[in-house]
Amino acid sequence: MWSSADLQKELLEQAAPSLISMLRRNEVSGVFLILNNADEYRPLAPGASQQYYGLCIRDYSPDSKYTDKEDLLVVRCPSSLVEPIGCSLDTSWNAFFTFDGNTPGDYYYKPLQAAYENPGAAADDLTYFCGVHNFGGTDREMVSYSIPLLDAKGRPYAVLGFELTTDYLRSLTPNASLYSNNSGCYALVQYQEGSNSFQVLASNGVLFQRCFGSAAAFSAELTSNGMIRCTGSLTETELRGRVSDLLIYNHNTPFESERLALVGLVETESLYQISTLVERRLMFVSFWVLLLGSLALLFFCRRLTHPINRLSAKVRGMDGSTQPHLERLNIDEIDDLVESIEGLSRKIGHAAVRTEFFPA
Repeated sequence: MWSSADLQKELLEQAAPSLISMLRRNEVSGVFLILNNADEYRPLAPGASQQYYGLCIRDYSPDSKYTDKEDLLVVRCPSSLVEPIGCSLDTSWNAFFTFDGNTPGDYYYKPLQAAYENPGAAADDLTYFCGVHNFGGTDREMVSYSIPLLDAKGRPYAVLGFELTTDYLRSLTPNASLYSNNSGCYALVQYQEGSNSFQVLASNGVLFQRCFGSAAAFSAELTSNGMIRCTGSLTETELRGRVSDLLIYNHNTPFESERLALVGLVETESLYQISTLVERRLMFVSFWVLLLGSLALLFFCRRLTHPINRLSAKVRGMDGSTQPHLERLNIDEIDDLVESIEGLSRKIGHAAVRTEFFPA
């Protein structure tokens, strides 16, 4: 597509001011433009290497406020364009983007391939988020978001991308612990939909370092509603967390199944500490309520049955020679029974008198 090296260099020189403007405006760590000089997709063959012209300009302190180019470094650029661009060279500078087995360049090949395989698709539907990578050698670790640039016929003539260093990305993740005593942490991860393997892009928190160290990935079991359960690879600490997906792709795009998410992890023991404490306190309160209730019930039962027992003993001690006069307990049912006993006793007494004076 761009068979002439001079035309490619001219395009890159014209694009440099726009790239620097985009770098400043978006406050990212870097911006790159890699040209495609083929009419059809040429994948990187195993054991082979490919070189392409392109530009990569970086600002390792995107929060700083500079109006000139003194803070910008050129990482990739043809040597003839270094002076016209006016930026210093990075220590890992090279004239070409070189891709091989050690630097596969998914940030370039994946959106380029998607453009060739989906003719007529909008460029926004062909964007690609690439996890941790670098350009090789002493280059810093980055994540990038790239998009193919299409000509009037819909063919990709270049790939434009934005970069963030993993150090800067780590500074953007929440640094407050989810729980006290460093029992919670955050991690920015990339994963495939339905997979239980999470690629770590950046992490924050003492807990993550203690459980996983500098591991590039960890495995977790998906439970429900975005919840996960895992065990530290360096310790036997059980962790639970929640996965919150970040929207990076449109629906029905080639890379829709690839997810970027923020994961919050907490020690299971700490997570259930509050419920365990509440459970223990409820058991403690329930025990004392049951004990005090039993003692109160025993007290009232004895207080209620004592006069009844006394009345019963008095009734058993009656010999029938005198008219009974029993104590009233102010309990309607028992007082009625007492009156019935006294009435029956009187009737029996009267009957005995008649029998004595009027024998049959």
